[in-house]
Amino acid sequence: MAENTLKYHKEILELKLSVDCPPKNALTADLEAFRWTFEKIDHNENFLPVAILNARKNRPPRINSKDESVACSTLALSFFKSKEIAINKFKSLPDRNKELLGYTHLSAGDLDSNDGLITMQSQSGHFDLHEFKKVDLSKKFKVLTRIE
Repeated sequence: MAENTLKYHKEILELKLSVDCPPKNALTADLEAFRWTFEKIDHNENFLPVAILNARKNRPPRINSKDESVACSTLALSFFKSKEIAINKFKSLPDRNKELLGYTHLSAGDLDSNDGLITMQSQSGHFDLHEFKKVDLSKKFKVLTRIE
């Protein structure tokens, strides 16, 4: 897919990164994914990248990093490859981080090649999705359980 089909293509260009964003090894794929969300799956903040959320709330970036790949990641959605990994990662966060995020539930859904470009999974089971335009993940995900 051409870069201009990405939902946040304009914002990525505005970052003026010297690294590829999304990374060249990001591909379309079909896989089950897990994401922290609010209780209602159609909550307007469930499927917004952190950079977009921060801009809408006039908050400074949460990630203070000179690593340009991290800046790129803030314009993608975070997912995990399993329910257990997602829950354990959430439980390992400091309470203040949980409070800032605001998420209270874990949701699951199936991503496919029409949804966007998926980065390589990290050793911890995390990956990013750079969404394509017109994708509405709230229609593909279901809330599984409360997380604390």
